[in-house]
Amino acid sequence: MSNKATELFMWRDVFDVFGTDPCPLMNRKAGRPLSLAGDETRVSWEATQGSRPLWMVMQFFQGWSTDRWPTQEELRTMSLMAVTEGARGLFYWSFGSRALLWVSDPQQREDYWQRLVEVTKELKTLEPALVAPDALEVVTDISDNQIRWRTRAVDGKWFVFAYLPATSFSDRFEDNEAEVVFTFEDGRHVRKTFRPDMADWFVLEQEPQER
Repeated sequence: MSNKATELFMWRDVFDVFGTDPCPLMNRKAGRPLSLAGDETRVSWEATQGSRPLWMVMQFFQGWSTDRWPTQEELRTMSLMAVTEGARGLFYWSFGSRALLWVSDPQQREDYWQRLVEVTKELKTLEPALVAPDALEVVTDISDNQIRWRTRAVDGKWFVFAYLPATSFSDRFEDNEAEVVFTFEDGRHVRKTFRPDMADWFVLEQEPQER
């Protein structure tokens, strides 16, 4: 595990698994977007030329005293951004010192914990798609080239993970949604709306082949 994604290429043939730990909400006054989680994953993937699995570490702690804990939606978004950029595993730091263990209010600690529980429950339902091979060829066109996306094919279904990157933390609170059309190889179209710095996924049943 490293916090210097651009240097991973030097270790590409040394380790079996790689990962980095982006922390967009650390020092929030810097205004970094949640997209940092996706950016770091992509840079890590490129540095290792996609030759090793990536297990990314998501921010599950407050940071400085002037920071705050990530919301459930932020945990979900950072996780899906990492998946979109090629992560095959996700960790959340941390349950221990300087993180959940140090939250003195039991009710507050339980609230933070349940945020992560709900996110991991959703990810558990997606497990077959999270570990399936990429199937990028099934999407032939996307109407907005800003969208970052990844497709996986599992048991007659196409799973699409996608997000709209942002340049600052405040972007997602502005009224600048993007309506995006995904065109699939069978000619069907799926229309989705994305806000900057937010991630989502959808599934499309493959049409049965004519005999």
